[in-house]
Amino acid sequence: MGINRLATFVLALGLAGCMGEPTRGVNRPFASACDAANEGLRIAVRGYFRLPDSNEGNYGVTLNLYGDPAFDGTPIAVLVPFGAEPHHVASIPPTYTDDDLVLHLADGTEAGYGTGVRVSGRMYYGPRGVQCALENPYLEPAGQES
Repeated sequence: MGINRLATFVLALGLAGCMGEPTRGVNRPFASACDAANEGLRIAVRGYFRLPDSNEGNYGVTLNLYGDPAFDGTPIAVLVPFGAEPHHVASIPPTYTDDDLVLHLADGTEAGYGTGVRVSGRMYYGPRGVQCALENPYLEPAGQES
C-alpha cells in the first residue's frame, strides 16, 4: 500500500471513530454506487470482498468490493477495522490468502471470501485503483434490506 493510500486509511479510521456506530445506507446498484450524486451520502451496495495484494495496516485493512463473484471490473474500496465485533474483519496474518478473510456481520454471523454481502458506508472518492470508497462500514448478509 502506498504512503498516500496508507495515510487515507489512517485518516478514514480516525474519522470513522468520530462518526459513531455504522448504520444502514440507501440501496444503490453497484454500477452506479460511485456516481457523483452519491458522494458524501450513506449508501448500500451488494458485492463480494477480496483482500488486497498487501496490507501494512495495524488497525484495519482496505478491502476490495466487487459487484460479481468473478471479481471482474474495478472494485470499491471499503475501510474495515480489525476486531471481533460486528462491522469488523478478523486480523490477517503477515502472509495471507483470500481464504484468511473473516468478516463479522451485523447479525453476529461471519462471512468469508466469495460470500455475498451488503455493505453500507459513506461514499467518497479515495485511493487510486478503485472507483470510490466507503467508510464507517455496516456489514450484513447480502439478503438484508433497509
